[in-house]
Amino acid sequence: MPRTPKSAILLPDDPDVPWTIYKGVEGWQGEITVGLKPNGEPDRRKRRGQSEAIVRTKIADLYAQAKAGKVTRPGVVPKTAEYLKEWLNHPDHEWRYSTEHSSYEWAVLKYLVPGLGEWRLDQIPAKTLEDFFKGLRRTAEQEQEARVLGIRPQGLADASVHGIFRVLRSALNDAVRRGLIPRNPIELMTWVPKNVQVEFTPLEVAEVQRIIDVCRDRRNGTRWTIGLPLGLRQGEALGMPWWTAPTSTRDRDMGVDLAGGWMHVGRKAQRHRWQHGCTDPAACAKAHCKTKPCPTRWQHGCGKPAEQCTKHRVDRCPQRKPRPGCAISNHRNPQTCARVCAPDCTGHARSCPRKRGGGIVFEDPKTRSGNRPVALAARMVDDVTVHKAAQDRERRAAGDMWAEHDLVWCQPNGRPIDARADWEEWKQILRLAEVRDARVHDGRHTAATMLLLQGVDDATVMAVMGWSDRRMLARYQHVIAQLRQEATRRVTELLYGAEVQQPKKAKKKKAAEKKRRKQEKLATVDTLSIASATSGTTRNGIAPVISLFRKAKIS
Repeated sequence: MPRTPKSAILLPDDPDVPWTIYKGVEGWQGEITVGLKPNGEPDRRKRRGQSEAIVRTKIADLYAQAKAGKVTRPGVVPKTAEYLKEWLNHPDHEWRYSTEHSSYEWAVLKYLVPGLGEWRLDQIPAKTLEDFFKGLRRTAEQEQEARVLGIRPQGLADASVHGIFRVLRSALNDAVRRGLIPRNPIELMTWVPKNVQVEFTPLEVAEVQRIIDVCRDRRNGTRWTIGLPLGLRQGEALGMPWWTAPTSTRDRDMGVDLAGGWMHVGRKAQRHRWQHGCTDPAACAKAHCKTKPCPTRWQHGCGKPAEQCTKHRVDRCPQRKPRPGCAISNHRNPQTCARVCAPDCTGHARSCPRKRGGGIVFEDPKTRSGNRPVALAARMVDDVTVHKAAQDRERRAAGDMWAEHDLVWCQPNGRPIDARADWEEWKQILRLAEVRDARVHDGRHTAATMLLLQGVDDATVMAVMGWSDRRMLARYQHVIAQLRQEATRRVTELLYGAEVQQPKKAKKKKAAEKKRRKQEKLATVDTLSIASATSGTTRNGIAPVISLFRKAKIS
């Protein structure tokens, strides 16, 4: 391999940047001043190599980093495993105390540390990162094999791989800001995992009507009859308080104002992870650690009736076969039954007698646009007034057991509703309403699409939904069948002209039939007129949604 000539290696000619290269007892060495330390002393770095050319290259790299302002912090650069564990539990990270930490912990401890942990942080090649993420992906052959065997396929879906990629990218960006590495190696990758966004189909008007009909007589039914048409986030609904008059000009309106007919969205409820408050978390968690997998769930493999084999003792069948899951029936996620705690486990903080910092807490929205006023229709105000009277009766019945949190929607004892319980209630409502399965968050997609269907301007939609980025319009608003049909009709009229006029007799007959069907449907309850809530930013707001819901017919 030809050597690089010394003249091709650019070294500083600036007298303010002293450098030197020499051969000592330990071989070739070089020194260069790259700036000042925090105490004002010159920051002089040393590099070693087997030859003068290698040292010259290292000194030139240091000079280039200093000139670009990307000099790493002095000291030994840690390994990736050491840095990621420290980054994961850094006290300045707010998400460390939220449920979001569990997904970060899953990505770091299960995949990033075992796969990249031995690399020094500043020496990870971009090609190694590409190979690592490609190795995590689930291949078509693995999916086919799992489908034939009826088991869960190996590997991860593209969305999961992209989630791990985002965690590593965020961690390495923090390392660059802290001066541990000069540049994020992810920027040099030529292939990155795809950000696969699953397309969701919003609920139809008839489906929303059936959901609201089911919620009419349910406890906390207004959680859905109001939250669904207005597109409230789950945390915003579960953290919604009753409105109280501000005591100073610095206080902002927050909560449901029945007298004024407004809902002021200003906070959210979120569950935080409990933290150990004791001095030895490992010893505290030891009594609650899982040391062996859950017992296996067996099934007969002999082909004989149970009465002719071992009757009810399936585990004694000489040809028994394992079944998916475990023998513990109340385990919600059987896939985790084989996992055991690490020897130095410090989890199980919720069992710590001195636990702190966990439970359901109330936080401000992520962005300023999350603080927004939304007007309530008269039907909404009436429904919430009835709900408040029922809640007052519960408060009197509970007596000393009532925990006052001043929440609009709460448990029978006044405590906040957990997001999991809210999710389970939503699934039950869908089953009772005979509506296809949907996420809780799909209500926001539905509300945004209904606004699009009624032609509400983008600024009003963003104000109602609490968005600060216009890209959210494309993410949440879906072009449904009615809009596609309207587009086709307009193009057809443009190319072929207006539709042929029908005879007067046919038009009269059609109008009479339409009037008769309308009279037959007069008993239909105008359930979704509550969606007439208007935004405080424009005069019309989302009022056009009323006409959509009034014209829709319950199938």
